[in-house]
Amino acid sequence: KPKTVEKPTTLVVGTVEMVNPEQHYVLIRSDRGRDLPAGTELVVMAADGTRSTVVLTPERKGTFLTADIKDGQPATMGLVYKENHLPTPPVPAPTPSTPATPPPVPSAPLPNFTLPTPQIPLEPSPAAPTAPAPASLPPDLEPPVN
Repeated sequence: KPKTVEKPTTLVVGTVEMVNPEQHYVLIRSDRGRDLPAGTELVVMAADGTRSTVVLTPERKGTFLTADIKDGQPATMGLVYKENHLPTPPVPAPTPSTPATPPPVPSAPLPNFTLPTPQIPLEPSPAAPTAPAPASLPPDLEPPVN
């Protein structure tokens, strides 16, 4: 088979949550950038189209990454992405092998069970319980008023 060359793609990392221009860093909210090493250059694209470059630092907390501002003026809610990102190669599927056959289970004859046929009377028997008679009120009580 001829080898296919993977073309670099753009990896969206997250959005800028906070900018600290005095200390030259940004806080990035990211669900994907956890595997990017410190020192990785990222691009921040603001809503007006201006671009800035930031460099990831080792400090990470939960879904937040920190990055030092390399150039430009990143703004909050800017889109953070990595250009020329080579996708990770897919993990090859395991080759199917012949499954080990389990040891044979000794077979024993199953017992023959039969359920008895229920005897249901078709007509009520004279000794069958009847519905209780409605309760009557004591003579000194009056019926409820609606």
